[in-house]
Amino acid sequence: MMMNANRSIYLGWMAMVSTIGLIITNLVFDRGSDVLLRVIGLAFLLSSPLLFIPPFIVLAKAGKPDEGRTYMETSVVVRQGPYLIIRHPQYLGYMFLNLGFMLLVQSWVAIVFASLSIGIFIALAAEEEKQLHARFGEGYADYCQDVPRFNVIVGLLRYMKSSK
Repeated sequence: MMMNANRSIYLGWMAMVSTIGLIITNLVFDRGSDVLLRVIGLAFLLSSPLLFIPPFIVLAKAGKPDEGRTYMETSVVVRQGPYLIIRHPQYLGYMFLNLGFMLLVQSWVAIVFASLSIGIFIALAAEEEKQLHARFGEGYADYCQDVPRFNVIVGLLRYMKSSK
């Protein structure tokens, strides 16, 4: 378990560095010439906080962390808020942030940084799921069957179907 935690920390640092590289690229390079891609990029950028901010609140309230523990150290599988739709809203929000910057800049450097960051966030989600399976067992396995990792459309459809 300690090896997985170290790997997650390493991947987290890599994702942060590559995302910062992408943001710097956005400051240094001129905007891309394709206006439609820039508008789509702006939509990704503006929607990203909707995915990565609410989980902080939901995990702190619904996750029931033990006394002295952070919001990330939940004692239950959380099935509220964005976690009803997708399993990793924060990572998806960070991916949207990267896509947004990439589409604004439209350069090969931005594509490299965004691709690296997104790949790392996918790896982080997979690593985290191993840890959550070990921690919560069958409860988390059931959650994985009900809620997709990143697919918002499938998540919304499943949620609407189960709400009827």
